[in-house]
Amino acid sequence: MDGVLLGAWDESTVNTFREQLRPVPGARTFLPGHILAAGYNELILYLDNFDIEQNMDFWILIRHRLDLEIHYESLYGGEKFVAILPKGPNRELSTEALGSR
Repeated sequence: MDGVLLGAWDESTVNTFREQLRPVPGARTFLPGHILAAGYNELILYLDNFDIEQNMDFWILIRHRLDLEIHYESLYGGEKFVAILPKGPNRELSTEALGSR
């Protein structure tokens, strides 16, 4: 987050930044070595009733501050795959994205 490595997506790491937001977003966290089933399709950080105007801090976190890098292997193991949420022009933080903040 903000260019600083936070660590694994576990409860204590996620709580360091999500508890600063109001309302506090829900989160799905993982234990080290956790195996996800093929087709896993749940949000790992979410607000039940998201409204961009009321939840601007959450929006900025997701769109501009939080980078995700996922390390994984197949059932065969040893591949050391990495998936990275790409930073594109839509994820760059600008004063326009912040509005009057």
